[in-house]
Amino acid sequence: MRRGLIGLPGLEKLRAVTSALQAAESVRFAQSQVAEQLAADTYPTAIGRGIAEQIGLACRISPVTAARRVNTARALWFELPDTYSQLTAGELSARVAETIVCETRHLDADIEAGGCERGNDVREMPGWRISLIDCGFHSGPHTIHITTPTGHHYLSRAPDPLMRTEASEEPDRIDDVGQD
Repeated sequence: MRRGLIGLPGLEKLRAVTSALQAAESVRFAQSQVAEQLAADTYPTAIGRGIAEQIGLACRISPVTAARRVNTARALWFELPDTYSQLTAGELSARVAETIVCETRHLDADIEAGGCERGNDVREMPGWRISLIDCGFHSGPHTIHITTPTGHHYLSRAPDPLMRTEASEEPDRIDDVGQD
């Protein structure tokens, strides 16, 4: 007897919600560790050390992977609250949320330099949807599909980090692919 795939969407949603809870717990743990280190009058350059290692032990992952998870969790928690809320609702997968963090991480530096402030605000507005088209593992930089609240669709390919040498070079390519 063939069993249908009825339960898989629910399991994917559960996976996303679990990822959001894990991100929140990682941020809370990191904050508590920093608070303890500050209270213990830890030398300023040592504040934050050991957090990724402890999370790595708890999650049974390497410290490098744990540090990446903590950085992604912090970005979702503090910089991308709408993306985080979509993750907690199971509307985005953890993989897509990580891609959004990677795609938008450079925007904060642009804001400090006076550029791209509008783009940084827009990515958090209701009605915007972002989905991963190509993860980029085999074909170079990853590509995402962006849908605006008005129904316009765009494809955005991340820059190749090996090819970019200066910040003044041509911006990331975004192709208009139509409207609903």
